[in-house]
Amino acid sequence: MISSLVKDAEKWLITNGLGKSGKSGKSLKKKKPKKTKPMEKQADKKLAPMKTADDVIKRIQWDSDLPQGDFLIGYQDRFEGIKEKYFSAFSWEDIASVDYDELAIPKHRIEYFKYKELKVWDKLSRLDNIFGSVGSGKKITDVIENYETELELQKEKEKETKMDTSPTDDADVGIVVTVATPPTSEYWKDKLRPNYFLAVRITNPEILKVTSGIQDSILNSQSVYKKSFSAPASLHITLCTLGLDTQEHVDSAVKALHSIHEELKVLVPRKSLIVNGVSNFNKRVVYAKVEYPPEFLEFVEHIEMCLRHEGIEFRGQHGGYVPHMTIMKTNRPISRRLGTAHIDPKLYQDYSEQYFGEVPVDAVYLCSMAGQRQPDGFYVSPTHIVF
Repeated sequence: MISSLVKDAEKWLITNGLGKSGKSGKSLKKKKPKKTKPMEKQADKKLAPMKTADDVIKRIQWDSDLPQGDFLIGYQDRFEGIKEKYFSAFSWEDIASVDYDELAIPKHRIEYFKYKELKVWDKLSRLDNIFGSVGSGKKITDVIENYETELELQKEKEKETKMDTSPTDDADVGIVVTVATPPTSEYWKDKLRPNYFLAVRITNPEILKVTSGIQDSILNSQSVYKKSFSAPASLHITLCTLGLDTQEHVDSAVKALHSIHEELKVLVPRKSLIVNGVSNFNKRVVYAKVEYPPEFLEFVEHIEMCLRHEGIEFRGQHGGYVPHMTIMKTNRPISRRLGTAHIDPKLYQDYSEQYFGEVPVDAVYLCSMAGQRQPDGFYVSPTHIVF
């Protein structure tokens, strides 16, 4: 009977596919091949390298087929978010060599480039229709040729995006998202350019005489620089640069300066500044060096701290403060005419150790960078404080 039961059991095992085996039924199950997740496959593929903002700048600068005046730059302002200005508004020289009346921006802050109204390079979305480096198949020459068509396509996409992202009944209440639309009005085009500055005026006749002599010497060698010189009557040492866009802003600065007058009297350096030697900023600006006591920098820093506290806007502060007296600086028309942006050091090398004279810190002037001058030849000054 037992043997009969064993045979029946074996028959049942064979019928059900279990048979006689050293392996358990559990181990006989076939393992399903592991599927590769789509994200894993995508991770294996490297993104195509994208041309940088610096590459785009150089292309716009040197490609004669690209009208610089039609390109705009969207950049990240540390205080106001994304802002937009025309390409031609910027100086692309080394930031350290940019004078206070020129606008420069670190290239890592550039977010996008536009050709007229059409975005052609965007860091965030990896768009490159300048070089076509990320596989769009479009280059800037194609964009310019088909501008109207491309603009219509972009507007259609923007409409679709607005429809897709319109609020629903399930939208969160009380959450406000602000998207800054970069303005392009004349006011905003110059919003980051300083238009006023604080300075110590230079009236020492000895300094004016030496400066005029150096300028005459340079002019005799290179007459094209005639309009590059600082007029002797306007010589000064800049302390800081400001942004005062309305008369109300100017009035506020005047009031703030007078409000700290007594405080500054205590901090003003008793030792005079010494103007001695000639150097340059990246061969574009020739200046007289200024020797100063340690308390002079503390004085300048205190002025800035006090005015910031009063809500005065500072602009154009590109790096470490270097007190100097500008003798001359080149500009784009002259650079194009000479074929170089550099002022030949041979023109002023004989004055590298020239002594000019002393400048007492006896007053601080608020000056406008506009082209007008006072009857005495100095910058138009809404106010000044005397120590």
